[in-house]
Amino acid sequence: MLTSFSVLRPKCWKLQPRWCLLCQLSDRLRMKIIKKVYKPYIDDIATATKPHLDKARDTMSPYTKEAVIAYGKFLESASNNHDQVRANDIKLKEIV
Repeated sequence: MLTSFSVLRPKCWKLQPRWCLLCQLSDRLRMKIIKKVYKPYIDDIATATKPHLDKARDTMSPYTKEAVIAYGKFLESASNNHDQVRANDIKLKEIV
């Protein structure tokens, strides 16, 4: 089974000694360290992509509204058909 420990351990001897400590830490502590290190980069990416994603969301909103309405109608008709089939199934079992 691959774990972060089994992946990092063989590479530890190539890295600086302070990184070897990561191999000995628990997964929870390791994730806290990784989040602390990468959080500024993730925030930068989120800030840079936000206007583009907002524009895409605004462009797609009329289509997504129609899709949600169509999906709701589909679920309603499918559940009605399912109920009818179940009712017929029960009637057939009663007859037999």
